[in-house]
Amino acid sequence: MKWTLQSLRNPSIRRQLIIGVAVVHLVLMSSFVIDLTYRQRSFLTDRAKTRVLFQADVLATSSLPYVIVDDLAGLSEIVDAFSRDRTVRYAMVTDLEGRILSHSDHAKTGQYVQEPAIRRVLTGPAESRLLYESPLTVQALAPISVHGRQIGWAWLGIDRSGDQQHLAHVTRSGVLYIFFAVMIGAAFAIVVASTVTRPLRRLLLGAERLSQDRLDEAVPVTSKNEVGVVTVAFNAAMERLARQRGQLRAARDELEKRVEERTEELAKANAILAEEIRERSDAQGALRRVHAELEERVKERTAELAQTNEQLRTEIEQREHVEDELLRALKLESLGVLAGGIAHDFNNFLTAVRGNVEVAKMHLHPGDPVYEFLEQAARGCERAASLASQLLTFGKGGAPVRRTVSVAPLVRDAVALVRAGAQFSLDLAIADDLWSAEIDPEQISQSLHNILLNARQSMPESGIIEVRAENFVSEAGSLPLSAGRYVRISVRDYGCGIPSDALPKIFDPYFTTKQTGSGLGLATAYTIVAKHNGHIAVQSTLGVGTEFSVYLPAFKQCRLAEAPANDVLHRGSGRILVMDDEDPLRLLLARALEHLGYEVECAREGAEAIVLYERAKASGRSFDAVLLDLTIPGGMGGVETASKLRAIDSSVKLIVSSGYSDAPVMAEFRKYGFDGVIPKPWKPSHLSEVLQGILVTNREQTRSFPR
Repeated sequence: MKWTLQSLRNPSIRRQLIIGVAVVHLVLMSSFVIDLTYRQRSFLTDRAKTRVLFQADVLATSSLPYVIVDDLAGLSEIVDAFSRDRTVRYAMVTDLEGRILSHSDHAKTGQYVQEPAIRRVLTGPAESRLLYESPLTVQALAPISVHGRQIGWAWLGIDRSGDQQHLAHVTRSGVLYIFFAVMIGAAFAIVVASTVTRPLRRLLLGAERLSQDRLDEAVPVTSKNEVGVVTVAFNAAMERLARQRGQLRAARDELEKRVEERTEELAKANAILAEEIRERSDAQGALRRVHAELEERVKERTAELAQTNEQLRTEIEQREHVEDELLRALKLESLGVLAGGIAHDFNNFLTAVRGNVEVAKMHLHPGDPVYEFLEQAARGCERAASLASQLLTFGKGGAPVRRTVSVAPLVRDAVALVRAGAQFSLDLAIADDLWSAEIDPEQISQSLHNILLNARQSMPESGIIEVRAENFVSEAGSLPLSAGRYVRISVRDYGCGIPSDALPKIFDPYFTTKQTGSGLGLATAYTIVAKHNGHIAVQSTLGVGTEFSVYLPAFKQCRLAEAPANDVLHRGSGRILVMDDEDPLRLLLARALEHLGYEVECAREGAEAIVLYERAKASGRSFDAVLLDLTIPGGMGGVETASKLRAIDSSVKLIVSSGYSDAPVMAEFRKYGFDGVIPKPWKPSHLSEVLQGILVTNREQTRSFPR
C-alpha cells in the first residue's frame, strides 16, 4: 500500500493511467448527472409556470361574478380557498387602479399596490402572463374581463421550495453515483497499471543508477518483449559509457592543467586592464556629476520662471474677471435704482390717471360714447402698469404679490397682445380642467408676454406659433423641481432657432442674438418664474425652431372658475381713514370710496392719521378700516403708523398701498401687521373687493363673538 501511494504521488505512467481512467469515469458520470438535473429543473419549472398561469386564470374566472356585483365577502372566500393550498404563497384580486379588493393577508385588503414595477404592469395588455420567477417562487396575473372589457386583475404566487428539495435529492444521488463510478474505475486502473508498469519500473531504477554514475550494476532482464529488448540495449550502453568515462578522466586532467596556466596569464592582463578602466570611470563619473548639477540648476530656474508666469497670468485673469463683475454689478445697481425710482413715481402718476378714469366710468353707462374712450384709456393704464412692474421686477428683483387666480385668462390675454398686428398665426390650446395657481398675475403676464414676443421676433413674416396650457405632475428627479402638481405653459415657434453655444446664456442679463434686442426680456421672465418657485425649460434646434416650457406650482385646493371679463364694484358702508402724501391721490381715494358708500377722512402722514384715529375712537365713531401709504417722504410711513395704530387698537383693520410693488411689505403684508394690500395703480373694483373682504369678515366675527 505504501508503494502504491508513493507511485500515485510521482509523475509516472502508472499515475497517469489511474488518473486518466478516473477522470474519464468522472466526466461521463458528471455529464449524465448534470443532464439529468437540468432536465428535472426544466420539467419542474415548466410545470410550475403552467400551474401558476392555470390557477391565476381559475382565480380570475372564479372571482368574476363577485367583482361584478362588488361582493367582497364572497371574493374573500374565493381567495381564502386558494390560500389553503400549502404551495400558494399569496392570492389577491385588484381593480384596474391597483386597489386590493381581497388578499390572502386580510390586513392588506383595501390598500393600493405601491411597488412602481407592479403598478406599471396594471397598464399593460389584458392577458395572462408571468409576473416574477425565481428558484423559490413564481408569480402570475390574469385579467378579469366581462364581455371583452377588463374590470380587474387576479394575482397568484406559488412556493417552489418542494421543487428545490426534489432537485437537491436528485443532485445528491448523482454525486453518490459519480463517487462510486470513480472509485471502481480507479481500482481497475490500479490493477492494470501494476501489471504493465513493473518492468518499466526496473528499467527506471537502472536509469537512476546511471544518473548516480553507478555503471557497474546491470539491469536484470525478466522478459523477452519490447521492454526486455530495451533493457539489453540499456545494459550494453552502460558498458560503453564505463569505458569512455576512463578516457574522459585522463583527457580532463590534461585540460585542467592547461587551463590553469592560461588562467594565470589572463589574471595578470585583467589586473592591468582593470586599473585603466577604473581611472577612466572616475573621470567619466566626475564629468557626469558636473553635467547633472548644471541640468538640475537649469530645471529649477525654468520651473521658477514657469510658476511666476502662471501666477502672473492667473492674477491678470482674476483681475479682469473681478473688473467685469464689478462693472456688471454697477450697471445692474444703477439700473435698479433708476428703475425703482421711475416705477414708483410713475405708479403714483398712473394711479391718479387710472383712478380718475375709473371714477369717471362709474358716473357713465357702458353704452355712452365717452365710456368707450375711458375704457381704452383704462386699458392703456393697465399696460403702463405692467411696464412699471417690469422695471421693478428686473431692477430690484421684486417679490411677487401672490393671489390665487385662474391661469387660462392670463394666457389668452398674453396671446391676444402678441397677436395684434402680426402676420403669422397663433395656435392656442388650453386644457378644460386647467388648475389654478397662487401667483402675481401682473408679473406672470409680463413673463408670458416676453416669451411670446421672443417667439414672434424669431419668426419669419409667416408661420405659426403653438401655445399650450396643460396640467403637469412632476416626479422627483425628472426636472429641477420638487415633486408635485404644476401648470405647464409651452410656447413653440418654427423660427431660426438658437445656436447650441448661445443656449446656456439666453437667460443672462444683456445677452441677446438680435441686433435690436436689449437682452432683458428673457432674463426678466426667468427671474419672475424663479421667484414663483417655478422653472423655465428650453429646447431648440438651429433652423427648426424653439420651445419654451414654463412650470408654475398649481394651487393645492381646487381649480378656480375664470373671473368674469367685467370688473364688479362691491358697495359697502362704514368709516375709512385714508393716509397719503399726494393730494390728488387722497382726493381720488375719497371720491372713489364715497361713491362706493363709505364715509372717508384723510391724513397727509402718519402722525396726523394717529391723531384722527384716537379722536374718532374717543368719540365712539371708530374707523372700520385704515388705508396707509407705505412711503411718506419726510413723515411717518405706513409700517410705523400701522405699528402705533395696532398698539392703540389691536382690532384695527389695516390696508397698505404703495407704488413700490416690489417692496417686501407688499408681498408679505400680514407679516408686517396688515390685513390687506392694494398695489398702485389700483382700480375701484380692486379697492372695493379688498375692503369688502376685510370688512365682511370682521363683521361676521363680531356677530359670532360679541364684545
